[in-house]
Amino acid sequence: MKKTLLIAFFLGCLTSFASAGMKAGITASGYELDAVGKESNGGGAADQKRSETIEGATISLFAEYHSDYVVAVGIDIVPYDIDMGAVENKRIGNTKVVDATNQTGTNTASVDMQSPVTAYILIPTESGLYLKAGYSYANLAISENITTSTSYGDEEIFGKHLNIGYERDVGEMFVRAEIGISEWDKVTVKSSSNRTSYTADLDGTSARISIGKAF
Repeated sequence: MKKTLLIAFFLGCLTSFASAGMKAGITASGYELDAVGKESNGGGAADQKRSETIEGATISLFAEYHSDYVVAVGIDIVPYDIDMGAVENKRIGNTKVVDATNQTGTNTASVDMQSPVTAYILIPTESGLYLKAGYSYANLAISENITTSTSYGDEEIFGKHLNIGYERDVGEMFVRAEIGISEWDKVTVKSSSNRTSYTADLDGTSARISIGKAF
């Protein structure tokens, strides 16, 4: 719902302006994220931590308006879900203990970031260099197969981005190259049984190539 409102608001702002000053295009991005996760169990069990590097690439669409006040405002949308990875854990329980948490089997889980939307401001210079700051929203969809039949609900995630780039005109088109850093807010999900919770923290870097046209 929040994503729909964000898209509607920015598209409404962009389309309310005259066509002059508009730019739109497509972006190819590569990213590397450092993921740190923590599992907390009830009953006084010690927390378990795990770190992992997530690498991937996305294609997104963007539209922005350049005003007479130098700063441009825009929106960037990845029009599909991003596979953030999957985990598998084989569990061997103690057959002498009868307990809901004492199970034998294979636990699997996967996470998809659903169509992230980024609103941003861009500050250009006459040399072609620019600075861009953005704020993202996405939904994390969690799919799991747990031996204890425990489930985990979806969660919202928000991220902050700061990029520096260079833009150059090529005929009637323009191209951009940029690099940046990202920091996503910490997310905590709880199991349906309330016995276990997971906390994830993401941050990393990205590189982007864009091609577009001014109107």
